[in-house]
Amino acid sequence: MSGPDRLSRIIFIGLAAVFLAACSVAPSQDTVGTVIRKYFEDRQYRVVELQLGTISSVPLNQKTYMGTQGHVVDISKITLEVLADNREYRKGEKLTFTHASIRIREKVDKKGEWIIANISGIQVP
Repeated sequence: MSGPDRLSRIIFIGLAAVFLAACSVAPSQDTVGTVIRKYFEDRQYRVVELQLGTISSVPLNQKTYMGTQGHVVDISKITLEVLADNREYRKGEKLTFTHASIRIREKVDKKGEWIIANISGIQVP
């Protein structure tokens, strides 16, 4: 193999490796459900009902340079039960939200572990 052919092959393999590393696999519906449940339980809400919609990669114009991979989770319906009185709701009250969206991202230090980065359409203190 001559020098230019070898160089072009190395460049191609390098670009392919970068492309494959940049591709992200969406977490499963079970994983997303677990992350959402834990998030709200830590804030004194129990998820009574959860209907997930699509899970898609964060749009290119919203990606963070050198950040961890992220995905937008559409939530068709979520019902939360208040576990402790707070300034707006009483214990046992059920709150239902539809057409919400949650952005999750992979933890920087733990690949395969996800956290909630942003929530829209669910107003709880």
